[in-house]
Amino acid sequence: DLPNDESNCWFEREIIWTHNNYQKQKENKTISYDIQLFLAKMGLKSQQQKFSVKCYTMTNVQFSDIPGHTILRCTDCYKGKPWYDFVTVKVGGSEVAGKLLSIVKTAGKTWLLIHTEAVPNIPSQASEKMMNDFVYKFSLGDFKCIRLVDVSCLKAPLIVFPDYGRNTKRDFIAVLPKRKWAMFFKKELRNSTCWPVHD
Repeated sequence: DLPNDESNCWFEREIIWTHNNYQKQKENKTISYDIQLFLAKMGLKSQQQKFSVKCYTMTNVQFSDIPGHTILRCTDCYKGKPWYDFVTVKVGGSEVAGKLLSIVKTAGKTWLLIHTEAVPNIPSQASEKMMNDFVYKFSLGDFKCIRLVDVSCLKAPLIVFPDYGRNTKRDFIAVLPKRKWAMFFKKELRNSTCWPVHD
């Protein structure tokens, strides 16, 4: 396991941009804090003087219940603004929400670097909660919730907006995707005593 304590990762290190990102280096742009910290965790675990990973800011994903391909982005500058997509992933026996930080390729395998909410002690499914309540409130967890997960753990993209009135960098509200609205409202009407619903 990677170290959970953030303080253990502060050692002298240097992150070097690849040739393709020379312009970013010249403009004094850097990798986001979360990614730097996670690379430090990997370096601390490997105890190697040097190691390299490839990080990508976009990928196309085919979800089983969504027609066509879904583009997932995770970048500080897309059309001049930061763009980080949110998804749900399988962690243990739970499906949790999280912010996609990077697509990472190392040792010939592709992973997703994701900052998730804390995994509950009792298995819980974010998609089921949205189907029941239409919205799902969650908060990104602490340092140990920055995870490198296999792409097979990816479950679904999320429609998310900040939970205004709270910490807008940590607290979010996910909304049931539009393709499931008909099922949700039909279920609500079926459970209502005021409106009969016919199949």
